[in-house]
Amino acid sequence: IRTRKGGWRIGGGIRVLGRSLLGELVGRHTFTEVLFLEVTGRLPEPRLARWIEGSFLCLAFQDPRIWCNQIGELAGQQEQLAKRADEAFTKLQERARGVAKSDPLVAESLEQAAKQGRASGAGEQMQQAARSLRRNQQQAGQQSQKQAEKALQGVLDQLSDQAKTRDAVLRREMASLAEAIGALVARQQEQIGALEGAMVVGGAAAAALDGAQIRLNSSTVAAAQQARQAGREGRQVARLLDEAGKEQVAAVSALRRKPEPDGQGAMAAQRAALLKLQEAKGEAERQQERAEGREQRRQREQLRRAYQGHLLEQRQVRTEGAGLIGVELDRRGRARGRALADRQQALAGALAKLLEQTAGLREATMFALAHERRDAAMRLAGGELAVERVPGSAGRHLATAEGVLRQLVD
Repeated sequence: IRTRKGGWRIGGGIRVLGRSLLGELVGRHTFTEVLFLEVTGRLPEPRLARWIEGSFLCLAFQDPRIWCNQIGELAGQQEQLAKRADEAFTKLQERARGVAKSDPLVAESLEQAAKQGRASGAGEQMQQAARSLRRNQQQAGQQSQKQAEKALQGVLDQLSDQAKTRDAVLRREMASLAEAIGALVARQQEQIGALEGAMVVGGAAAAALDGAQIRLNSSTVAAAQQARQAGREGRQVARLLDEAGKEQVAAVSALRRKPEPDGQGAMAAQRAALLKLQEAKGEAERQQERAEGREQRRQREQLRRAYQGHLLEQRQVRTEGAGLIGVELDRRGRARGRALADRQQALAGALAKLLEQTAGLREATMFALAHERRDAAMRLAGGELAVERVPGSAGRHLATAEGVLRQLVD
């Protein structure tokens, strides 16, 4: 290859445009000056050389908005996320061990989620994404990120499903417990009424009531054990039942006092026991309501995500359909219109099925009214998109359907 730019010659050194690289340039001129020489064929004057050098320096600062710096920043963030994901799985296992005795069901759920997270390779996928980004392999990095996201979403879904199952069990347990405590309240009230009558008669009549009070206490102790088996949500109920049981034991002792039963003491203890039983029943009902509330929130979030996906589809249909409105359509345009009409009808059908999932929500009536508006707008838009000349009303109906979906998402 013949060139006047220069090059390396064995025994003759390296020449750059007639100058010796080692003898004339290195140590005497900057990199930017030599670069200017190679581009223009001459060395810049000192003022121009300083300006070029300053320009290069001004482009060298670390700002994540600059593309090359942004890639490095993203890679670093990805590595941190991988580390945090691994730490999160470790904390899940530690948490599982911490609640293993007090709440075995929760412990099992956390342990399974941690194992699934590690088995999914989410952390390794994040590390792979970081390595790909550092090598400027953006497509491979995005693919690894999507795989990591899918793996993490799987862990979240499993935790959500397990929480849903646990709350369903908890609702049944608390409903059963509230019913059992309600029966204890009724029996305690009967005991108070019987004691009031015995105190009027006097004598040994009050002492004869100790057997019924002992049986009531045994039922209260059994209910407290049932509450403890419900996990952390049942602890407060169990504590209140334990306190009621202590008052019942005190009432039995007062009824058995010699030589005369202590009717007033027994009455005070039984009323205190009744108060604790009523508080325990109220707490069991609150825990049942909280479990139902958590399930309602989970259901709303699932619906919101589903509506969000349908909103994106409706937005695409409206955007694509806007170009067909009010114009004479050729064969291809009519085919596009029919395809959009089919998509609109399919979306309406999917949303009709989604409405069925709102039946258990408190806002079911609001959802039903919104779906009536949405269904009417989609049905009209679907019919209008299939005709040879799409009327302007189709745009309004498409916009109405999108607006209703946006309200449901928000």
